[in-house]
Parts: sequence; structure tokens; C-alpha cells
Amino acid sequence: MDITKENNYLVLKIPLRSKGEFTYGDGTYEVDNLVGIDNGDLDYTISQMNYLDYKDDYQESMPIIHFCDKEEFEKVCKDFNLQIWKHKKCAKCRQVIYGASTIKNEKTICLSCE
Repeated sequence: MDITKENNYLVLKIPLRSKGEFTYGDGTYEVDNLVGIDNGDLDYTISQMNYLDYKDDYQESMPIIHFCDKEEFEKVCKDFNLQIWKHKKCAKCRQVIYGASTIKNEKTICLSCE
């Protein structure tokens, strides 16, 4: 990431794609570095994405930009060709569910509320 100051602006330059070397085996890869995260309820972010080369999968990392407007969020994701991941929320506590959950009365419930 490249952080600079231009006049009265903080300017962040974040690569849209990242390169790396495979953990096991030969060669290099280039993958998406950012992803749009839709948590619903006016909680939308552009977040960094980690590529887990050893299992050819991705993992959400830290949020970089927060949006309260879904249309603006979707426009930015479209303009920069970013995937959008939608997270489920617990039907009881309304917290985002990361990982395991259960279904009760046709509603998704987090393990803490289970």
C-alpha cells in the first residue's frame, strides 16, 4: 500500500491484484486483493482479501472503506470489478455469522444464540 499526502488529502493506493509465490510447489500467482462485503443493514465495506494458496481459497481480511449507501457501494464494486460477498446474519442477535451456524424454524441462528 502506498500512502501519501496531496494538499489536504490523504491518498491511499491499494493494488487491485496481488502477486505471490505458492507456499508448496513452484511458480507464482496473481489474485484479486480486494472484495466488497455486504453485511446488510447499512453495513457495506471494501475489504482486503487474503489468498490461501495452499487450499486455493480466499479469506476476508480487514475492512478498508465503509459505506452506508448500498447503491454507492455496488457502483464502486462494479467500477473496479470487485466481487461482492454477502454474509448471513443471525435471526436472533443480528450479528454477522462467520463460520458455523444452525437452522431453527427455517431461520439461520449463530452458535452463540443456539
